[in-house]
Amino acid sequence: MHSTQNDLSKQIQDTVLQAINTNKTFTIKAGGSKDFYGRNVTADKLLSLAEHQGIISYEPTELVIKARSGTPLKILQQVLAEN
Repeated sequence: MHSTQNDLSKQIQDTVLQAINTNKTFTIKAGGSKDFYGRNVTADKLLSLAEHQGIISYEPTELVIKARSGTPLKILQQVLAEN
């Protein structure tokens, strides 16, 4: 399995709760490859998921892979190619 593991779940939860508690808005962004779609978004805070990476579990015989939201497609392809 690939060694890149960066679980930011707690920090993401804290950011969301802080926004709720302070009545602030936020926008969620990962790699930004689809930023040109849709309308411009204004928000009080940017919640970046780009560093929230890693393969959580992989069951090749079941054809199931679970990855964190910021895991690059390149990493997923590498893991799948190994099996």
